[in-house]
Amino acid sequence: MRAPLPSPRRIAVGAGLALLAAGLTPLAASANPAGNGLVISEVYGGGGNSGATLKNDFIELYNPTDAAISVAGWSLQWRSQNGTGAATGVTPLTGSVPAKGHYLVQQSAGNAGTTNLPTPDATGTIAMGGSNGTAILSNGTTAVDPGAGSALANAAIVDLVGVDSNVWEGAGKAPAMSNTSSSKRNATGADSDNNNTDLSSSAPTPVNSKGEVPVPPVLPSSKKGLLTELEKEPTETSKPTGDNTTARGRSTS
Repeated sequence: MRAPLPSPRRIAVGAGLALLAAGLTPLAASANPAGNGLVISEVYGGGGNSGATLKNDFIELYNPTDAAISVAGWSLQWRSQNGTGAATGVTPLTGSVPAKGHYLVQQSAGNAGTTNLPTPDATGTIAMGGSNGTAILSNGTTAVDPGAGSALANAAIVDLVGVDSNVWEGAGKAPAMSNTSSSKRNATGADSDNNNTDLSSSAPTPVNSKGEVPVPPVLPSSKKGLLTELEKEPTETSKPTGDNTTARGRSTS
């Protein structure tokens, strides 16, 4: 995010020492075009809604650097589209985001959808908005107040995506979501601090830290056998007028 006078966000010295002890690179992970820190790469709130394929909402992170970045003691937070004050949903994070890799945070499920997310790296119970809201990556677990309008620098905020919301980074909001689309970063790790140009709307594509993606459910063998027989079953169709013979062929219905 940009302050009137640009200033990089910093992680506390104690946290940096802890990362060094764990063998991980203690990066500030601030959003910036240089791509040297974590970003929120995808936000989807239509999970389990009517017409959705995926059963759960999710928020995905991406690490564009060449070293793993620890998120131990961090959180992903959510505030509704017109919310004020601190975020109302906080999901603590553990582990780390691999170099050039993703980190998947699963949220609440709806009653529809057919496909599970890949195994999440963290799990929360936040019922995200189906079309809008604000996702916040924080370097702590205390609920953060991101303010309103074009967000100013906040030492506790690593990245923020305002999806058609009342707070955003830079010049404008990220595009709204739907039951079949997420708000997704345009290029891997690219972050100009402008939600309206850094993210676009497209079909959700969640990826976890192992690089796994959703696997559609397997059709039971009994149903597959039935479909196979139906596909094989021919129907009689008449040839053009003047020919009394008939031909066997597939139904076009």
